[in-house]
Amino acid sequence: MRKPVDGMATGIMVLLCLVWGAQQVAMKAIAEDVSLMVQVSLRSGVAALLVWIAGRWIFREDWLPTHSSHLNRIDRQKCPPTILKS
Repeated sequence: MRKPVDGMATGIMVLLCLVWGAQQVAMKAIAEDVSLMVQVSLRSGVAALLVWIAGRWIFREDWLPTHSSHLNRIDRQKCPPTILKS
């Protein structure tokens, strides 16, 4: 039996649809003034920035090692010898 959709999930989906719809309307509105490649570049750049912000500050994920001692955390038995030489 399925659970009913809660208000939070519904609100997030409505907000997501509004953002996607507004983005399409904005691209159509400036289509004559700004080239397509600039529009796509701006949209992709803003999206990448938002994903980075979400991952770094909202979800607190550490995507890149902060120092070179990250190899100490690797199980040395499963690591190929060529990686461990450096």
